[in-house]
Amino acid sequence: GTNGWYISNVKVSASSSDPLTGSGIETFSYILNGASENPYTAALTIPDGMHTVKLTAKDYAGLTYAMQQSIKVDTVRPFLTVNTSLPNWIKGTVALTGTSTDNGSGISKVEISVNGGQTWQTVTGTTAWTYNWDTGTGANGPHTVLVRATDNAGLSTEQTIQVAVDNTAPGVDMP
Repeated sequence: GTNGWYISNVKVSASSSDPLTGSGIETFSYILNGASENPYTAALTIPDGMHTVKLTAKDYAGLTYAMQQSIKVDTVRPFLTVNTSLPNWIKGTVALTGTSTDNGSGISKVEISVNGGQTWQTVTGTTAWTYNWDTGTGANGPHTVLVRATDNAGLSTEQTIQVAVDNTAPGVDMP
């Protein structure tokens, strides 16, 4: 992922050892998120969210060594809703609105493309967003509009809207 986030299931594997002339490992334990200490016997599966894992090794002489690591996991793509319902044909400036949420790492950005994904523009807002599309700056005809919400872990969700633009008035001819 991005920004230090893992976007797939995380397993924490660790081992402990004492130097060859040492007394040997008496206990090897872990603490997840400040909870109670548990013996470390197998890899830990870390669920979605922000976590702290502390591993502690103690030898028979009573010497200890501990290390701590922060782990951020987000395996769920953000949710995206387009609230605007468009007719088959549009003209002028059209306001597109919607919402996006992400219960993991949070929403980083919402973007829109009015040309089938060739170029993207960032909309105004993230959890509640708006984009004013001036259809007069592009060609008349069919358009594929894509809206994409991306979370801080780099996961994204996309929605597609098919619409046609007509900014040219019809003509009238007389013989």
